[in-house]
Order: sequence, then structure tokens, then C-alpha cells
Amino acid sequence: MENSIKPKTLADYNSVWEWSKTKSSYHFDNFKQDRPNSTFMVLGNIPVTWNHYLSVLRERSFFATWNNITYTGGARQVVLGIDKRRSDIAQGGGDLDRIELTDVFDDFAEFPELQKIIDSFNFSVTHARCHVQKTGQMFTAHIDPIQRLFYKDGNGNPDTGDYGYDPLDIVRVTIMLEDWQPGQFMIYGNSVYQQWRAGEVHMHDWPNIPHATANASEHSRITLQVTGLRTDRTDPKFNVRNFK
Repeated sequence: MENSIKPKTLADYNSVWEWSKTKSSYHFDNFKQDRPNSTFMVLGNIPVTWNHYLSVLRERSFFATWNNITYTGGARQVVLGIDKRRSDIAQGGGDLDRIELTDVFDDFAEFPELQKIIDSFNFSVTHARCHVQKTGQMFTAHIDPIQRLFYKDGNGNPDTGDYGYDPLDIVRVTIMLEDWQPGQFMIYGNSVYQQWRAGEVHMHDWPNIPHATANASEHSRITLQVTGLRTDRTDPKFNVRNFK
């Protein structure tokens, strides 16, 4: 019988962070300067048509911690190693129950302008969510395990790399719904993204790049996040294979 090495899963680690790093090609050198467009790319701008929605998005969003946040479309993230994520956060003196990551909103039935944007990417199995990050909130560093959004029970195992589809066809696009304010930032690897304008669209190398966000300004920061599987009608620029 041939010898084989069983792929390691989260069960083999005491840390979500260390497990995530094994699946990433990022260098994890804190003092290495990342090349432009190697961690995230700004892809263009969308005309602003949603300003009259912003106050409603703020009012209807609900805050999330690592303990209660879910993947858009289903309560899956809450069971993805929450005990091991708790251990990771505790190393820095944090508390999963007290760290507010962001406020979230994901019902777009009454917001046709935003739904039109979501549909414009021509993704299949699309998931969308607004992040309303308020003053003092921060989304601690992580690598997205978003292939689980598209996992169907019985059709593969995302922990071992058997997905039932090509994970590189997954794209996560972020649209900035308001102009940047000093004190708001997003970090991808060692690169800081800031000074955006409302309508700016960017994507990141989600399978590999650790990232975090924070709002130390006196203004909320609202983004629209759209995640989906590429189709033949999706613009070729929305493709994580374009990262080098």
C-alpha cells in the first residue's frame, strides 16, 4: 500500500491563525514591503447612487463579535474553531465577547440601487453584506476561509481541499460607500489601503492575504462586500488569479 500524507485540518491545530497560515502563500515577514497590486487591487469606481440609503444602513445594522458573526447566508463561521480563535485573541489580552468587529447588514430587498450593483458582477451563488464599522470597532487580522460559503454538504470537504469547484473562481469585491475619513484604514498584508472615495471598488487576494480593518475616526465607515463564484459573464479583471 502506498504511503500517503493526510492533509492537516483545523482539528490538528490549537490556533485558527496558525492553521490559516498553512493554506496561504503569503510571506508573513512583518518588515518586508509588499509589491503594489500583490495583496489588493483598486479596480475602478462606480457612480454614487446610494447616499439616501446610508442612514438606514446605519440604523438597521447589528454589531458583531467573533462570537456571533456568521458567514453571509448562514451561521457557519461561528462554529469554525471558535475555541481556537478565542485562544488566539487571548494572547493579546482580547475578549471575544467584547471586541466589536463591525455592524453588519445583509437584506437588500428595499435597496434596488445596491442590488443592481451586486447583480452587475455576474457572479453565481452570490453573497452580499454591508459592513458599517463604527468608531472604535476593529476587525482583527485573519485570512478569509470564504470557500465555505459555497460548500454544499455531501459535495466535497473544504478542509482537505475537495471543494466540488475551483476555489480560485471565488471573488470578494468591496465597494466603498462613503469617502475616507482620517483614522479609517484597511490593511492587506503589509500594505495599508486608505484615502478612498465613495464608489471605489477593490478586491484582495483572499486565499492568501491576512487583513484587518479599524475605525479610529469620528465617522462610520460603510462598505458593500460582494462575494461570488465567477461566471463566463464576469469581467476578467475580477479574478484572484491576476495577483502575482
